[in-house]
Amino acid sequence: KVDLGGSAFASVLKVVKFKEYVDLIQCLEAAVDLAADVSGGKLIIDVIGNGGGSVLTGYLMNTYLYSRMPGSTMRHPHQACEWYDLALNDELGWFVELSTQ
Repeated sequence: KVDLGGSAFASVLKVVKFKEYVDLIQCLEAAVDLAADVSGGKLIIDVIGNGGGSVLTGYLMNTYLYSRMPGSTMRHPHQACEWYDLALNDELGWFVELSTQ
């Protein structure tokens, strides 16, 4: 739990490596529950200095967290991708379009 100032707090989940998603999901569930209990649902994911690992695990983590945020408009896993993850060329544009259907 960290003090954000002005009587606002957030819980922090430190991710040191993106191993298999099955290894991370228990930590995610516990962090979400803890954040709901002690910081009004505010959760900071600290990935500074992490050792890398599975990109898929990172995307699955985003999907899990974004889909459970109150008021989230996320309805599909591809919405967890950042702008730089989407193809900006014609050769891969069809793939991005297909993934959104």
